[in-house]
Order: sequence, then structure tokens, then C-alpha cells
Amino acid sequence: TLLRHQNLDIEKRNALLSKCVLESDRLNELCNNVLIASQMEGGQYKPHKSLTNLNLLMQQTYENYNLRYPKRFELLPSTANIQLETDTTLLQLALHNVLDNALKYTQEHSKIQLELKETHHLIQLFIADEGPGIPDKEKKKIFQQFYRGGDEATRKTKGTGMGLYLTKKIMQSLNGNILVSNRSNAQQGSIFELRLKK
Repeated sequence: TLLRHQNLDIEKRNALLSKCVLESDRLNELCNNVLIASQMEGGQYKPHKSLTNLNLLMQQTYENYNLRYPKRFELLPSTANIQLETDTTLLQLALHNVLDNALKYTQEHSKIQLELKETHHLIQLFIADEGPGIPDKEKKKIFQQFYRGGDEATRKTKGTGMGLYLTKKIMQSLNGNILVSNRSNAQQGSIFELRLKK
């Protein structure tokens, strides 16, 4: 479109360029998901663990998404400096998959919260959204390959049903898990928890 209509005003050009960037990012994430899922299924991908500063990982992830989607994200403060021997690339991909999923199923101006917590035995990365929530009968199904839940309205969102499936595989490979629960009755939405053992 830009090549055919070079006299477009700056606002329309910027809108088209922004859409190009977002679609390129989406395609890149999809390719990464398919590639790593294939490698993990075939036993070809082995986690490469190193000491990872999880506070820094969360901060960088927040800044990256906040730049692309201004005012959509909130990073809650963490009370501790949390480090863990883990595969940073895999954990980052898992985190991105959950955040991308939250973006797909929430309204354009709703908030998505990120939070990092540490208990005696666990490290927990929380992503809380203000979407429609997930019925109890679908809470396990959403982690199945190619499964896309929701009603006709939510199925109109773009997706392949690969993101949460791959995230589950990643968390298992890191000796962790992913859980989902509903927010309180006063606040609609879902809370995804990436749980890692210390």
C-alpha cells in the first residue's frame, strides 16, 4: 500500500507501518513457537540453564510490551531480588506467549498486570488480565495443542492454539508448571501463574 500510494499523509503512513510491525512480530512469535514446539516434541531441544535475574527479565519484558502497547501494562513492585538457574530464552518465550494471549482476549484499553513473587520453595510469575475469564470446564483444555476456547465472539481473535500449549511444554521442561485461575468476583478476568521450583 505504501509503495502504491506514496502521497499518503503522515498519520496514515504511520498507522500502516505500525500494523506492519505488529503483524511481523506476530508472525515471528508464531514461527518461534512452531520451531521450538517441534524441537521439544522430537527431544532435540534441551534447556540451557544459567543464572537469571528474574526481576530484570520482568522489567525488560514490561518495558518491551509497554513500548508496543502504551498504557496497557502494569508491573507490580517485587520485594526481593530473585535469581534462578533456568533457561532464560525458554522462560522469556513462555512469558511472551501468556502476555500475547492476554492481549488477544482483552479490551483495547484494559490493564494487564505483571507480578513476580518468591516463597520458600517457589518462584511465581503472575499475569492478570481483565478479559472475559475462562470457564472451569476449559481450564485444562486451553493447554492442549490447537485448542481455542471461548464463544463465537472470542474465536474471532487471531491465534493458532499453539501459544499456551507450548508454554505448558516449556514450563514442564523447566521443572515448573503453568496454572490459571479466575480473578475475584469484583474484578473480571484471568490470572496465569508461571510457577518454578527453587
